Amino acid sequence: MASPNVTKGMILLSLFTVVAIALVVGYTSTAKSAPSPCPAPQSHYFSERCSGCHTNDSVTCNGCHNHGNQFLTAMPNKSSYAPGEEVVITLSGGTQTGWVRGMLDDMNGTEVDRKTGPTLMGNDGGPMIEFPVELKGRAPGNSGAHVWTAKYFGNANGAGHSAIDVPVTIHVGSTSDIVADVIPSTSPLFFPASGGTINCTVELENTTAASVTFHAAVYVRMPSGMNFGPIVGWVPVTLPGGAVISPPLTVNLPGGAPTGVYSFIVYVADFSTMTLIDADSFDFIKQP
Repeated sequence: MASPNVTKGMILLSLFTVVAIALVVGYTSTAKSAPSPCPAPQSHYFSERCSGCHTNDSVTCNGCHNHGNQFLTAMPNKSSYAPGEEVVITLSGGTQTGWVRGMLDDMNGTEVDRKTGPTLMGNDGGPMIEFPVELKGRAPGNSGAHVWTAKYFGNANGAGHSAIDVPVTIHVGSTSDIVADVIPSTSPLFFPASGGTINCTVELENTTAASVTFHAAVYVRMPSGMNFGPIVGWVPVTLPGGAVISPPLTVNLPGGAPTGVYSFIVYVADFSTMTLIDADSFDFIKQP
């Protein structure tokens, strides 16, 4: 049973229970919407743009034209890793099926994994590498946050090949007293033009033996890259030593929200020293 001292945190964090992203309700964008995906593989794209090099590959929509690199996300399988522990990154995206190439670089720009056809081009008429692509590496030996890069490699609107970079942060070790995790009920999260509802759980854990007071907040990173919020917070919370609270959270994504990739982010901070203690996030996608 949790200590009675947790009650304050539970009551305050109950504010997380139902949240509407007000910004997207009234948000107006002048940016153009992403193009609609093709209804079926367009074989003429392949013959016009790809077949000169991909002589023995299966015709593909996802690999050969621009629909393949929309809505890319890269998600680690854990919120933090021990030094040297295996890291698994899931690269997702695209709006059509077909073979793709996925790559993973560490924080030094060194390639640590690649998933592609047997001769490094296409699928050679055999098994396909398709989204989602699972890429693996080993966590660095030093603690802290390390920015790695997952990559999709393919055709960019008929303008030649290019690698599309998707940054992903790898946390090694934990020097914080409070660990934050936010866990969506399903992943990856894709929503139609009409929007939908995101259900998740925010877990906050005091890893020390002493009581800790901190503040927590929820932000949303827009497809433009700008953070909006806090949509909840900053909420003061006090957790006894070893205590864990896991309030549910419901977020409504309205139909008026811009198309693209969003990040749902939970921050934990120490206001007495004005420092960020921990953070966790997951991505969700609103399709055109």
